[in-house]
Amino acid sequence: MGALPKVIGSWDVVETVEVTERLIAGELLPVTITRRVGLCQYEGPDGKPILADEATFLDYGSKLGMTKIYDRHPETPPTEAEREAGREHIRQVAIQAITEQGLWGKIGRPA
Repeated sequence: MGALPKVIGSWDVVETVEVTERLIAGELLPVTITRRVGLCQYEGPDGKPILADEATFLDYGSKLGMTKIYDRHPETPPTEAEREAGREHIRQVAIQAITEQGLWGKIGRPA
């Protein structure tokens, strides 16, 4: 098993570890999946800190190495205007999809 990234600091982190097998290129390989949920600061490969709300590490051993996935913590939270713009975008995409599928009259106009 490879070494997990160095943790610089953490706050209420819940870690789960799952050992399983995955089929890759026709070969069944063992994999250890480590998930950390909660604000945690890691040391990146360049030595700079990575602040993440969630991280997943897939360790395939010496054959394929480790995949590191970080859900980075936002530097600044979105403003209410940005949140509303995101909600409006979702509404518009949903209306477009419903219209393209010919379902508009069948389910009624969204509010």
